[in-house]
Amino acid sequence: MLIDARGLGCPKPVMLAEEALSKMGEGIVEVLVDNEDSALNLSGFATQNGMSADTRKEGRDFKVRIVKGYTCETGAESAMRNVDAAAKKSLLLVVGTDVMGREEELGKTLMKAFFETMKVYKQLPHTIFLLNTGVNLATINGDIVGAADPCPGDDA
Repeated sequence: MLIDARGLGCPKPVMLAEEALSKMGEGIVEVLVDNEDSALNLSGFATQNGMSADTRKEGRDFKVRIVKGYTCETGAESAMRNVDAAAKKSLLLVVGTDVMGREEELGKTLMKAFFETMKVYKQLPHTIFLLNTGVNLATINGDIVGAADPCPGDDA
């Protein structure tokens, strides 16, 4: 399957790849992106989810080939994966504001993208502590309530 994600901003290429991969038990998804950061994000996503990824530059674009299925890893790689999993369970996220940066509209967009990216990469913290204006993110009027799972620990 080939996904053309050129021109799409972060985290859309990863979200499209995750959607396609979730529909198959095993197989290959190739994602075409137009910048190196998106290619790196796709490779990181694959690695963090136990898949392999290969990136090739094709002209101005990058093609990231993600393979889902049986992979062979050494005992050391398996041990590192277990250490990473244990570290994720103890992750605490403290959010003291509802924006990133100083410009309010852009800052709200960036904050929403941060939470969407965190969810896509499945790097959910054990605890999220909201204080000051960060509390606004958990209200019905906040942009984040619809973007993030209100109970991230339920399926992690």
